[in-house]
Amino acid sequence: MDAAACQTVDPDEWIAYLQDRCAYPHRPETVTLIQTHISYVAIAPPYVYKIKKPVDLGFLDFTDAQQRQHFCRREVDLNRRLCPDIYEGVVPVSLTQSGLAFEDATHTVEHAVKMKQLAPDGFWHTRLEKGRVTGADIDGLVLLLSSFYREQRPRPEVAQNGTVQAINAVIAENV
Repeated sequence: MDAAACQTVDPDEWIAYLQDRCAYPHRPETVTLIQTHISYVAIAPPYVYKIKKPVDLGFLDFTDAQQRQHFCRREVDLNRRLCPDIYEGVVPVSLTQSGLAFEDATHTVEHAVKMKQLAPDGFWHTRLEKGRVTGADIDGLVLLLSSFYREQRPRPEVAQNGTVQAINAVIAENV
């Protein structure tokens, strides 16, 4: 099977493969699959694996396997800037006779972003709902983000995509 394989594998088969505990090298006790409009997210404690779906939504095109791999790498590179201990990297996914095999490069058909699983009660929305966010937490976040954004250098292509016309075009396309 070639690198464009996930485009020809039935989505229901992908879902079954992703929910199979044996697909993961560490054999988790459980696998929970979440789907977004662009990804399959497999929570396989203590890790999370994200595979980008072969979709073209206009504002992004993941129909090509090489593009999906490229954007997996970009996601890791970008997110490691603020979460260096969470993003493990990009791993190959092979389709074997017994199904998918993560972190196996014998017959790579796809790539996945591999992350450490975060504790559910550590997410800000959960902490906010439970009244567990303090002023010190907010101050720390503001300091982290303000420092991060101060260090970023503007690039022409980013500035071009941030114009009112460019934003209105994206909104119009999505509406």
